[in-house]
Amino acid sequence: MTDESNGAGSSRRSCILAAVADPSSASSTVAINHHAGTSGSSSPWRHAGRARIAGVFVAFGAFDALVTGTHIAHGGLYTDDWPFASIQHQQGTWGLFDNLVSANHGRPLAALYQALTAALSGTNPHLHALWGLVTLLLATTTIYATLRRLSVSIFMSSAIALLFMAFPFSDSAWLWYAASHSYLAITLAALGYLVAIVDLQGTRQRHGTARIAVAFLFAASILTYQVASGAICLSILVYIVYTRSRGEAIVLWLSDVVVVLLTLTLPRLITGSGGSTADPIISLSAQVSHLRLMANQGATLLSKVLFPFGSLDRRLVLSVAVISLIGCVLVCWRRANDRSAAMCSLRWLWLGLAGSVVVAGSYIVYVPAPINLYQPLGMGEENRVNVLAGLGFAIIVCAFAVGVGNAVLMLLRRSRQWVPVIATVLMAPILTGYIRRTRADVAAWDRAGEVQRSELFALRRLGAPASGTTLYVFGGVGAIAPGVFAFRVTWDLNSAVELLWNDATLHAYPIFAGTQMTCLTARVVPVGPSNGDGIGQAASYGHAVFVNLRTGQSMHVADMPACERAATRFVPGPAERWLSEGDRR
Repeated sequence: MTDESNGAGSSRRSCILAAVADPSSASSTVAINHHAGTSGSSSPWRHAGRARIAGVFVAFGAFDALVTGTHIAHGGLYTDDWPFASIQHQQGTWGLFDNLVSANHGRPLAALYQALTAALSGTNPHLHALWGLVTLLLATTTIYATLRRLSVSIFMSSAIALLFMAFPFSDSAWLWYAASHSYLAITLAALGYLVAIVDLQGTRQRHGTARIAVAFLFAASILTYQVASGAICLSILVYIVYTRSRGEAIVLWLSDVVVVLLTLTLPRLITGSGGSTADPIISLSAQVSHLRLMANQGATLLSKVLFPFGSLDRRLVLSVAVISLIGCVLVCWRRANDRSAAMCSLRWLWLGLAGSVVVAGSYIVYVPAPINLYQPLGMGEENRVNVLAGLGFAIIVCAFAVGVGNAVLMLLRRSRQWVPVIATVLMAPILTGYIRRTRADVAAWDRAGEVQRSELFALRRLGAPASGTTLYVFGGVGAIAPGVFAFRVTWDLNSAVELLWNDATLHAYPIFAGTQMTCLTARVVPVGPSNGDGIGQAASYGHAVFVNLRTGQSMHVADMPACERAATRFVPGPAERWLSEGDRR
């Protein structure tokens, strides 16, 4: 590589590094000179400092507890959490691990995490809620440390981290224990980036060891959950900044891409399938439709991200945002003394573009999966699709606020030291809106936990059924809010009843409107949209009991005439009857 190309690489590094330096500083020379060089400590925490990282962890933990802390006290187990707990109770930790790996061969580390934490938590709802908050805190702190290592200012790194932590459009990933491994995957990917950056900034005396560590962390992230695989493939953006040449950057990036491809494909190749519950890959035409849907819904979500109050028309919000963006760019460009100063004043724009790339990279991994499962506007459990996109949106919001601050101060010809103040004034209402939405979601999930405890108490009052009994449970709530379930699906109530009476031979299925209790010659079969063809949930006469949670009635079904009488007396209610305060039991 020639000296000319090395000089071009240095210029490129200086230009890009200026894009993320302190927005209140008139010059980024110190940061550029420090990171463009090859000297420096190899410690991942040197830039921010170990003590400062510990302080940040504590500060984020306090914020986490302030916004979400009631969930530890009032939350519960939800949908998949119940069978996890039941299998662990019956078969032990490794029995649960084996079941989870069989269900999805591509996530063995998620299976290990859930098996170990389920063993520690049992059926304790407080511990289940704690895991979600701990993984969220780990991901947020690691992202902050990575941003600081990238020379993003303390102000912007903190703002992005807080917006990410309070992001309400992906909160099921920590409210719901079964989805909390998403943040563990993000933590591992961020650590991979951190090690890679530290290696390139340092003397590279242990370059080979560092690259092995990066590959291991990236692979571990994907084997936990594939959510960060798209973001890992964006590593070229980091390597272009910190390597000596484009060739070196491409080689390092290709090594990461190979790790991603191998980690995604090898489990399927080795086992012959993705697992019993792995998402199937849809057709190419369906993927194109899914991509268009995600782009459309992503634009709508962006309007909610920028204005998290009510349901203002997205065209209005996005139009105002685009006009403001153009105005800020024009002001920064025209008010600058020369081209170099103009590029310096527009560094917030580069950061915003980086956030957009993170959003796109986080969504692209879901395109091959079924359309009905992954949509940016999904609610309740389904909003976990936005778990990594939340970081990209947080970067966009922060960059936009800083851009407005820059433009305002340039118009007023004031010192740019006031940029953080103006940006804080702009972001504070948005963060407040996030917190309000998050607390509303926490309240809904907490109500779901209370309802489930109430329904289990009602079942307990009926007395322990004989072994082998199947309970058909009417009068349940089903859902507290869209996507927030309270024994809405068959497997959660079934597992909860097994745990309630410590009897794996018991079965229990919720019955809602649309399900027909069909009385055959020798057995009763629930047939409906919530119960499928019902064959797997059928019960022989003498082993079936109808229960109404709202009235407290129960009826043992001994034969076909009794079944017909019970089917007349027990009428299924709606599956999604939102609870008001007055509806609580």
